[in-house]
Amino acid sequence: MKKFDGLIWALLFLVFGFFQYNDPDGILWMAIYGIAAVVCYLSYKQRVPRLVLILLAIGYLIGAFYLWPPHYEGLTLQDGYTPSIEEARESLGLAICTLGLVWLFFRTKS
Repeated sequence: MKKFDGLIWALLFLVFGFFQYNDPDGILWMAIYGIAAVVCYLSYKQRVPRLVLILLAIGYLIGAFYLWPPHYEGLTLQDGYTPSIEEARESLGLAICTLGLVWLFFRTKS
């Protein structure tokens, strides 16, 4: 299963990117998830240095902290749209990207 970790993460991030098509800033988020997917795929093919994995993970982690809302209201809509819900979702997405890249960093050799 270890061999397919990168491929599984890449497919997950492609799905994340696909669901951004109707978002107002969907192109940005498709690019964010697309970069993670490409790097994960390259990790699967053993063609990405570990340094790239960890540097990108650090970038995604910084983004996750930066986007975290000042007032957390959850991840689902209860009383209509609020910016903090969207920020929490975006932050969580970046945190998942971080998790995937760190996972691959520790699972790869080169």
